[in-house]
Amino acid sequence: MGELRPWCARVAAVAAVNYVAGKAALFLAIPPGFATSPWPPAGIALAAVLAFGARVWPGVMLASVLINYDVCRHADGLPPLPSLVCAATIAAGSTAQALVGAAWVRRCVPFPLVLERERDVLMLLALGGPLACLVAPTVAVAALSSFGLVTVERIPLTWFTWWAGDVIGVIILTPVALSFLAEPREVWRPRRLRVAVPLLVAFAGTTCVTAFSRFHDEQAAHARFQLQARELSDVIQEQLDRDLETTYALRSFFLASEHVTQAEFRLFTDCMLQRHPGILALGWLPRVPASERAAFELEARRDGLPDFQITELNDAHTLVSAGARPEFLPLRYVEPLHGNLRAPGLDVAALREPRAALLRASSAGE
Repeated sequence: MGELRPWCARVAAVAAVNYVAGKAALFLAIPPGFATSPWPPAGIALAAVLAFGARVWPGVMLASVLINYDVCRHADGLPPLPSLVCAATIAAGSTAQALVGAAWVRRCVPFPLVLERERDVLMLLALGGPLACLVAPTVAVAALSSFGLVTVERIPLTWFTWWAGDVIGVIILTPVALSFLAEPREVWRPRRLRVAVPLLVAFAGTTCVTAFSRFHDEQAAHARFQLQARELSDVIQEQLDRDLETTYALRSFFLASEHVTQAEFRLFTDCMLQRHPGILALGWLPRVPASERAAFELEARRDGLPDFQITELNDAHTLVSAGARPEFLPLRYVEPLHGNLRAPGLDVAALREPRAALLRASSAGE
């Protein structure tokens, strides 16, 4: 029990510090939000394992799981269980990296870790940094790609950013953390000002440069998006305007004709439909008072639509004869008729959404 409490306290402290440092660093992450440079938890985790031993690995693991679970859940809408599996895999890689780096350093650098020789310092930074930091990005990118969170073309950039962030985190943060954690304290305490302050200044500078670079990239991407959006909007508006001209032409056709037959409507609209493939169909809806309904239906039957009648959709979405009302707006002409055989005669005013559109158009005189 006496040994359990200090161990739990150390694990909790390692988890808390790593979690806070990781969440802060994610503000500089590249999409989808995993890799960032620099990555302080890599250096803190290595220092914790060197100072306290491999037994504090659960703290490293827990912090990494918590950090990456949130990112997985929000990166691409990944469900909770796959997000947890992906986060745990990434955390396993980060934990293994800290353990491997510490094991290599312990094998090549004398302990207690006083780092009085330049060789010992270089071995610490080389083994714990560029070499050991190959582990976490490799495991993480494999996990992210398998869950579809990183596309194939982004794998090299994500891997390199992850590796570079871990290396910078180790080179800068590991000596700083060791100055507060490592034994013997009488050796490390005087180094806090000489070692920690310059490295923290370097870390702050690196963070500022990274933040500025990300801000610049985001601004450039936003400007490109705005330009492309305007160009696309202009193209869409131009296409809509061209298609809208067909309705004006159709209006002029009816205004210039005393009587339009089914054959004339087909001949007139056939050319427009060929020139405007974005238009699926063209139709004409006359206002038919209830007193003229019978004559209107008879005229349409004589014009080549033997089964024509004014219809509406019932609750079962079946066409039935339209009920009595003061006025109808039936589809008298529709082209192409193929695929729209049920459309002629349909009282569009009986449909809620088209009726609202028709009322707005009528009120605006358009």
